[in-house]
Amino acid sequence: MEGISLSKELLNDQLLVFPLAILDSRCASAQDPWEVLVQWNGLSPYDTSWEDWEQLCQNYHLEDKVVFQGPRDDMGLQTEM
Repeated sequence: MEGISLSKELLNDQLLVFPLAILDSRCASAQDPWEVLVQWNGLSPYDTSWEDWEQLCQNYHLEDKVVFQGPRDDMGLQTEM
């Protein structure tokens, strides 16, 4: 069986893993931080993970690269700000 060939970006023979796509977002309550479902470049689609939005922005400097559509509840409905 032949596997899927994934493109890999390397630095000093180390795999560079960084966000490829934001697939979804959620916030359990007003006190909890926003989380986003991240597909990672260089990893299998099965390795997507929920990450804290603010921390992700700080770690990967995403502020100017991602349009966040604003608060929504876990049912996908727009919430009041």
